[in-house]
Amino acid sequence: MMTNSIEGVRSSTTSEVQSSGATFLPVETDLAMQIKPNLIFTLLDDVGAGDLGYTSSDIRSPNMDKLAKEGIRLGRHYTYMWCAPSRAALLTGRYPVYTGVYNYSGALYALGEEFELLPAMLKRAGYATHAVGKWHLGFREEKFLPTRRGFDSYFGFLNGGEDHFSHAGAGAGCGTVIDLWESATDGPARDPAYFPKYSTYMFQERATAIVEAHDTTSP
Repeated sequence: MMTNSIEGVRSSTTSEVQSSGATFLPVETDLAMQIKPNLIFTLLDDVGAGDLGYTSSDIRSPNMDKLAKEGIRLGRHYTYMWCAPSRAALLTGRYPVYTGVYNYSGALYALGEEFELLPAMLKRAGYATHAVGKWHLGFREEKFLPTRRGFDSYFGFLNGGEDHFSHAGAGAGCGTVIDLWESATDGPARDPAYFPKYSTYMFQERATAIVEAHDTTSP
């Protein structure tokens, strides 16, 4: 959706610029600022080419199938085999070889501060930015937390995985640590209603609440 909007306002005399393996499409500033669609990015971890209903009759994914039918399918693109590099690529617009996040250990190899991330760019354009769900791009220092990288709010787990009911962290030594971060209190979530509560429902409710509470006069 954002790409379509950018293409629609690109000056015909402006050339594409190649940088670090990514293609950036410069836009005519005045026109671009007038077109600010609301954006929702959904990143699904570890989904194979045959793991969706519209590619396999063995899978039921009605919502994704509807989006594929009514939207644009990019069937010749590839994503990284692990979650953290894919997320880093989405947020920076660069291939993993340039971000320093090469594998699934996004906690150890935090996404460097030298990169301005997509939410920070959107904020400069007047957008409100929120993230719900998995982060896994660094949390050993506060400067790597989602709200320090451009998001107005964040609710989810910071490491690579969690128990979907107890919200205990995944990985060596993390099994007794609750990994559920609430940026509103800038610390671990403590609401008893979350324990136990299935993560998918919890994140869905938070995302819905954010959308419903959003000021429709601004993007």
